[in-house]
Amino acid sequence: MDVFSSAVAALGDGRWERAGRAMVAKLLAELSYERLLAPVPVGKGRFEVRLPGRVSYAFAARPRLLDRLLVDIDGIERRDADGAGPASDPLQLVLDLRGTAGMEPSTTAHLLRELATTLVADTHLAAAGTRTATELIDLDYAQIEGEMSGHP
Repeated sequence: MDVFSSAVAALGDGRWERAGRAMVAKLLAELSYERLLAPVPVGKGRFEVRLPGRVSYAFAARPRLLDRLLVDIDGIERRDADGAGPASDPLQLVLDLRGTAGMEPSTTAHLLRELATTLVADTHLAAAGTRTATELIDLDYAQIEGEMSGHP
């Protein structure tokens, strides 16, 4: 299989969408922990983040130690004036947040590029499968870095 075909194949089988949901969950959790978002409890184990422009994100989460939330990647919904649907696009979340967070356009563009690159890396890791601890022991530093998710 050539490089292009293997790259396209890595994005398939729902991996891109799943990586996006995982990143949206991570962003909601981390930005809430850093107090950049203020999730409001709306039911048992349910929270909502309301943003300007009638956009909100509703999600299931479990409170953890140190004021952290463990966000369920399968229970995140984005709502706007056009309706509601699953939130699987972290780039859209950043665009929704940019006014609230006061990000400069150049900062927003850089963050979007970084997140897109991370999504591609995460889909490739998912396509490759996982290695056991025994298999990881003998890898060099660069190979171990290549096995880590969350950043290219």
